[in-house]
This record gives sequence, C-alpha cells and structure tokens, in this order.
Amino acid sequence: MIKSRENIGIFFGALAFFIFASSDVIQKYATINHTIFQIIFFRYLFLLIVSFIESRRKQNKFFYKTKNIKIQLGRSIVSVIETVFFVSSFK
Repeated sequence: MIKSRENIGIFFGALAFFIFASSDVIQKYATINHTIFQIIFFRYLFLLIVSFIESRRKQNKFFYKTKNIKIQLGRSIVSVIETVFFVSSFK
C-alpha cells in the first residue's frame, strides 16, 4: 500500500493524466456514432455522479450551494462551450 503523502500525490497525478488521455480517446471515437449533444450530456452526467459520491464521502450535503453564483455560472458556461468546441473539432 502507498504510505507517504508524496507517493499518494504522484499516484493521483499519474492517474489523472491517464484518465484525461482516456477521456480524450473515448470522445474522439464517440463522435463517429453519436451527436455532440449526447457526448457532452453523458460526460457531465458522469461528472455529476462523481460529485455526488465525493460529497457523500466528505459528508458535504450542500456542495452545490455557493456564495458566488455569477462566477459559478460563468465558469459553467465557459466549460460547456469549451467542451462543445473540443468535441466538435473531431467531426
């Protein structure tokens, strides 16, 4: 088992790199048979499920509440636009 915090950080960094690269490949091949809307919908649905699991693990029932709603909405819109451009570049 991983014992030091530094090794845990290295492990999670490598895991994040692998997941990012895998996500890129999956999205690239998904554009062949699916619409951009479907790809984006399932990508963000997966992230929502991960958010609920993580909030439950950390016992944070109100993770969706924010004091800076304008910043959060702007960030969300930019993220969706970025994803649309990224996925549509494969078409």
